[in-house]
Amino acid sequence: MISIKVFVTPEGNILGFELFGHSGYEEVGKDIVCAAVSSVLYMVVNTLSDVLNVNFEVLTMDNKDAYFKFIINNKDFYICKFFMIGLKNHFLNLEEQYYKNIKVSYVEVQNND
Repeated sequence: MISIKVFVTPEGNILGFELFGHSGYEEVGKDIVCAAVSSVLYMVVNTLSDVLNVNFEVLTMDNKDAYFKFIINNKDFYICKFFMIGLKNHFLNLEEQYYKNIKVSYVEVQNND
């Protein structure tokens, strides 16, 4: 199962995500759940970094262990807001459709100004 943690401030601002695990939906290379998660994750992270020039407070990835974590600085929240909400909504839609393969949870974090 892919576990997805959404890092949210007390005000409801989404500052990041942590993902780990394999979906187990299908064998590697044919897993549409993994592909859906990976594709949107890389699109958002690449857009934030390469297009909007956001510097991440945390950016960690390990393809071998199926682990990815990124956290933005609270000061960049407004420029990233709609991407973060869209990513969360995408993950929630996938969780609804593939509830045996994806679990989304929330972790409250303090503002990291």
